[in-house]
Amino acid sequence: MASWKYDVVIVGAGPAGITAAIALAKADVPVLVIEAGVFPGAENWSGAVYFTENLAQPDVLGEEAVRNSAYERPVTKRGFYIYNGHSLVGLSYRNPATFANCYTVLRPTYDHYLAELAKSFGAHILTETTVDGLLRDENNHIIGVHTDRGSIYADVVFLAEGDASQLVSKEGYERTIDPGAPHFLQGIKEVIEVDPDYIEHTFALPKGEAAAFEILLRNGSIHNRTANLNMGGFLYTNKSSISLGLVLPLDNLSKEFGGDHNRLMEWFKGLTEVKRWTNNSRSTAYGAKIIRGGGFRELPQLVDNGLAIGGAATGIGLDFPYPNFTGPATAMGHLFAHAILEIRATSTSFSRARLEELYERPLHVAHVAIAIHVLAVNVRYHRQNGRKLEKRPIAFVGLRNQILGFPQPRVRSHRIHSSADDHSRIKPTARENRCNH
Repeated sequence: MASWKYDVVIVGAGPAGITAAIALAKADVPVLVIEAGVFPGAENWSGAVYFTENLAQPDVLGEEAVRNSAYERPVTKRGFYIYNGHSLVGLSYRNPATFANCYTVLRPTYDHYLAELAKSFGAHILTETTVDGLLRDENNHIIGVHTDRGSIYADVVFLAEGDASQLVSKEGYERTIDPGAPHFLQGIKEVIEVDPDYIEHTFALPKGEAAAFEILLRNGSIHNRTANLNMGGFLYTNKSSISLGLVLPLDNLSKEFGGDHNRLMEWFKGLTEVKRWTNNSRSTAYGAKIIRGGGFRELPQLVDNGLAIGGAATGIGLDFPYPNFTGPATAMGHLFAHAILEIRATSTSFSRARLEELYERPLHVAHVAIAIHVLAVNVRYHRQNGRKLEKRPIAFVGLRNQILGFPQPRVRSHRIHSSADDHSRIKPTARENRCNH
């Protein structure tokens, strides 16, 4: 194809890329989004909890448009459970105000919907196109991308390619010298068809609302031996299905399950409580993918002359008090759009220095601010429900250390007391009581 030229080229139509595209297109900036899939979302996970606070900003979609978007259910209830190889225990809590702007979605549907909105605002989206490299001028400044269709030129490129971060590594933007970095996790997800009435009855939900549960799996019994799993499980309720999944280190999958993620998922679905939640229903979708981990400790170089990097390709996300990766990703897309508009208004140079000033530095501040906001909401919730906070600061220290890359504190287990009105606790079965430690 003949070479094209845009003011901004965005690689990837995930949360970061599409947020940036919407904000820029609404500001009349010529922008092209390049997506490898048949359509945006086609190669993404089957389901997710999507944090939409950045999409709800007036210069992106706005609150009303988010409320009218193609989500599955608004999340009003969250739960955290621990499995130690013998018993599954935990608690859940419902508070719609705490989880405002949080929805369960099916990514093929929701990403496609957001991309169509971006197009309606003037963004161009090129699908079934793979970016295999960056274009540079004689001064080594980024001036566009090379694709399997040809070259596409731009004043600035936003590299939001997703979890694999292949171009980040290929183009030399990894910062760490650790030979094992960047570290990757194995993600597995399955969508299970379930009647809506069963969802609302089983999870004690008002009609149309969603529950999102996280499960820490420390050990498990496999062929009468103890396996060191150290993985996270999750369960999200959609309109008429449940998204069920696992995330674990690649080495653990290889060691304990011979690399067979199908067998691991079947083991997970066989746990007593998971079977009760899913009702042994029919699977409608299944997928596995590699996820970039490491967080701030393995953060790549985020800006260069004519380039910014964002989204899952950076490995940035929050794990406490519940996983949040779409929130930081959309925040990066929003920040990138703001930086581009500011540079266009004051100069014509998308230099590394300007992108550091207007994108990278605010990103570090914003990430800490997101963490502080999440913790503040968590504290407010506990106070509203009369819970004691004496032992909560250790969790705050843990999150601070995660963000800054410091060693994690040692945490002693303690019982969480809660009121019966807003919380429910899974009671161990007779079998589980034999070894509940």
